[in-house]
Parts: sequence; structure tokens; C-alpha cells
Amino acid sequence: MKKLFALALAVAMSALMAVPALADTSSDSVYPGGDVEVYGFYDKDGNEAPDEGSWDLDYYGLSYSFTKGKQYVKDVYVEDGCVYLRIVTGIETASDKEIRGTVRMRDKESKDTYTAEINDLYLNASEASPIYETNAGEFELPYDYQTNKVKFRTEDGEDIGTLYANFVNDNYETLAYFKVKVVEQESLYLGHNQNDDVEFMKKYPNANIRFLNWDSNPTFEVTGTLGIVMEEDEYLYQRKADGSLVAVSGTYNEDRGTFDFKTNTLGQYVISDQKLNASGSTASSSSSAASSKPASSSTAPAPSSSSTAPAPSSSSTAPAPSSSSTAPAPSSSEAESSSSEESSSEESSLPEESSEPESSEPEESSEESAPAESDETDNEGGLPVVPILIGAAVVVILVVLFVVLKGKGGKKKYDSWDD
Repeated sequence: MKKLFALALAVAMSALMAVPALADTSSDSVYPGGDVEVYGFYDKDGNEAPDEGSWDLDYYGLSYSFTKGKQYVKDVYVEDGCVYLRIVTGIETASDKEIRGTVRMRDKESKDTYTAEINDLYLNASEASPIYETNAGEFELPYDYQTNKVKFRTEDGEDIGTLYANFVNDNYETLAYFKVKVVEQESLYLGHNQNDDVEFMKKYPNANIRFLNWDSNPTFEVTGTLGIVMEEDEYLYQRKADGSLVAVSGTYNEDRGTFDFKTNTLGQYVISDQKLNASGSTASSSSSAASSKPASSSTAPAPSSSSTAPAPSSSSTAPAPSSSSTAPAPSSSEAESSSSEESSSEESSLPEESSEPESSEPEESSEESAPAESDETDNEGGLPVVPILIGAAVVVILVVLFVVLKGKGGKKKYDSWDD
């Protein structure tokens, strides 16, 4: 009898070994925005996966499917050698929701596949935890704000005041502060995470990046002040729904070690030790390209070595006066562009001080180029007065002498006529 019993027990154990085991998750329930580990991978013969707990996607391919609750699963990913399910944030359910599915890891070299079945995993029904009042008109978040919806009303019915939210990580280290006025605010999910986006980080291999995400994008009715803990020399960006980056404008709070800015929506944020470009590179790696001017730049070409400035086209500058043969003064846009490069002549690098353009004709002498004094000219032609007066005086003197001399010589003649 004992031999028969031992034989039956051995057969039963062999049959159980041939059936793939169900995944034994770290918890039989999960909250919106939460993660749950999946383990218990076996091959088709019931053999345990050799690399479980140290999965490497360089050697294994990950695949999964769900027969129930697929809409509640945001992602399945591998981190530190373990497989996790990530639940969508901000889901509202009146009752617990079951999640069923299969996760597979396939050896890329041997083609062996190891499977874990997900059963008896439930998404908890939506709950709302009330805020609590610390002082008159001052509120703080409930302890379970990461998993439950926050109801902005105390147990005593207070719903008007100022919320001082302190967002912390699993080690109770502060990640951010949020101060906002509460005025009959509707319930919100305020759960956050620091999940890495590996694909995003690959775009910026030279930068040290970390994340702070409110996946449900909770929006308050009143604008408040959000302060994210970071170093003063770090850079803060917000990731939009389309994946684009926007630099956040604000001020650094040295007392708290936070970067503070105004907002009514908590979103997805990227903290980096380097400036990031939307094109997928750090600013330092593209600085040389940014500093060089493109070939199609609108900057005017450098003037020639001639001292006479070339006349600009009629479409960009005012026409030159018809009565002058001098080159017109450069336009404001040409003056700005020429100020950034060295010019071969003073006329092209500095604006003219005089309102009248200088003559381009060569100077004949220093006397002719010197301006005439105002008391030496009285006509528009600018003829010199002194030489004219001197010449007139000489003519008068000559006429007087001529008359006098002629009078002396003609007296005898006149006398002889009298005779």
C-alpha cells in the first residue's frame, strides 16, 4: 500500500511540473499609476527560466498580451532585470477591475520562450481621501495621495483655504512643493512617479537626466506655485503631449533649493545638468553649429578696400539726392550688420556724423577744402569777399591816378586852347 501511495504521489508531482506556473505578483491588487512586478517564468516543459530576476533585453525579447483589463495597463517593461506592469494613472472605477494576461521572454539565441501568466490581479476601485487641516484655512495632502484620489474637503467639511502639498518619494524625500488656493476644488489624482524614459534619454547621451511626472495632468481651478527640488545650475523642461520640450520660466529659491514657477496643471518634467535641444541633442554639442552663420545669411557682404562706400540697392535704402554725386549714407539694417565684422574703410564701419554727405571729388588744396568764415562771405556762391574788395580798391586807385595825371598834363593844352 505504501508503495502504491508513493507511486501515485510521484505521478501527481510530475503532472504538476508539466503545467506552467501562474505568475506570483508582489501584490494581488494595484492602484492607478502604480507598478507591479511579474515573476514566475517557465518554459513549455515547466522548467524555470535561468535568468529570471536578471533579464537583459540585449539577449531576450519581451512580448505580452492581455485578455482582460488591457485598457488599464499602460506599459510592460524591464528594469534592473525584473519585469513590471505599469497601470494607467487617473482611472476612476466604481469596483475592482481584474487584469489577466501573458508575458513572454524569448531567448534571442536559443529561441526558447519563457512565459508568465497574470491572474488574480485587480485594479482597486476609485477612492477619494480627504485633505486634512493643519491650521485655520491651511490644508495638507492625505498620506495615501499616491494611490487614492484626493478630495479637497476635510472630514469636517472645510473646503476653502490654502493647500500646502509636499510631494515625496518612497524614502520620504521631498521632490516638489505646491502651494495653491482651494475653492471648492473637485477631486484629483495627484500620484506622481520618477519613471525613466529610456528612449528619451538615448537622445541625450551626454546629459544626466531625471524625471518627475504627474501622468494624469491634474488641473486646479486656481493657479498656484510649484517648486521642484533641483540644483541651481540644472535646467528644467516640461514635456508636452506631443513629446516636445519647453523650457520652464521661473526663479530659483535658494532657501528651499527649488525652482519655482506658476502653474495650475502638474505635468511631466525633465531635469537635466545640460541644456537640451528639441532636436535631440545637448546645447554644448551643437554650439559650434549654432554660432556659425549659414550661407544664406542676410548679412551684407564686407565692403571692398575702396574708401568710397558702394551705393545700396534702391529697394533697401532711400534714394540719393539728385544734386549730389556722393554715396548715400548706409541704411539702419546695413549699419547693424556691418557693426559685427571688421571693415576695410571708416565709411563702411561707422555712420557719418554730418547730415550732409561728403563730396567724393578729390581735394584740390587745403585752402579750398577749409570752410569759409561767416563774416567773409555774403552770397550763396561762397565767393571770397576780401579779394574782391582788394581788387576794387586797386582799380579805384588806378583810376584816380589816371585822372590826376591826365589833369596835370592837360592844363597846358586847355590854356593853349584859351589862347
